[in-house]
Amino acid sequence: FGVQASSGGDRWLITLVKYDPSSGDAIATNAASTISDKGNGLYDCEYIMTLSGPYFLEIMHSDIDNRTGIVRSPMQIKNSPFFNLVVLPNVTNADRTTSQIVTLFTCGISSTFLLQTYDAFNNKQWYSFPSLPQSVNKYKDYVSARFVQGENSIKGSIKNYPVCSTNPILNSDILCAPFSMEAYITAAGVYRLTIEVNLQFVSKLEISIQVLPGLPDPKSFVLSGAGFLTSIAGVASTFSLRVLDSFSNQVLMSMSSALVYIAGYVDGGAYSCYRSEKSQCIDPTPTSTTLSISAPRQASILETEAQSSDWILTYNCTRAG
Repeated sequence: FGVQASSGGDRWLITLVKYDPSSGDAIATNAASTISDKGNGLYDCEYIMTLSGPYFLEIMHSDIDNRTGIVRSPMQIKNSPFFNLVVLPNVTNADRTTSQIVTLFTCGISSTFLLQTYDAFNNKQWYSFPSLPQSVNKYKDYVSARFVQGENSIKGSIKNYPVCSTNPILNSDILCAPFSMEAYITAAGVYRLTIEVNLQFVSKLEISIQVLPGLPDPKSFVLSGAGFLTSIAGVASTFSLRVLDSFSNQVLMSMSSALVYIAGYVDGGAYSCYRSEKSQCIDPTPTSTTLSISAPRQASILETEAQSSDWILTYNCTRAG
């Protein structure tokens, strides 16, 4: 460091400072390490770094009077051969491999997301693709993504291919920044997103993504339950309402069951009805259906209604014939 070695009359203060390369301003300072030499001119220090990025070493030196023990004012060593250094992220933590934008998306909507990995200290980790050719325009032939659910496999479309560069420190792998993918999926459920590089499965880039059902389809409502299609006049009947999207995925709603009741008394027999549904998403859609009533009663119009805070189902019926 340009300081002559002595017989124990030196004290060193070494500090690692993370900085912003665009402005040069300090971002974080690692704990300083104070080291006294042993008289052989060799100095060792050790750090555990948890933040990746560019650093500079600040090295301060003080002379010590061996007779009096007085420590002179420290001076910064300007010509350190290790003045700048780069701390790389640690080994990728498979549990922190995630998508930056979307971890779940909706059926029938083409969704784009970025894939990014992290190390154990939450540093963004570029993934290394070993033995890939240097030509960037060929990466699309080597990187592929699939959404797997059981035996079903849907290939994702990579929109932005990895922007890669040779690792100047390791000098053996090619480091690729995050890349984005697009997928169009119609079946709801949990999928495994798998990444292949050179047709080889990359286990530490595997993550789970939940695909939600799409918007309710006005033509895909399933009504079921005892006493609904055959109802007894004046007796409340319980049924379940199942709402589907346009891809036949069940749509989650706040109401799973409701009461069907009959207003007044009606004669037994078959009734011609118009069913109308209304919710926050669906406008009223009259649908013709038939309802059978047992136990004769004196009335000609039948109304049944199932209602919740966000869902209204109404039947307006007249006796057939």
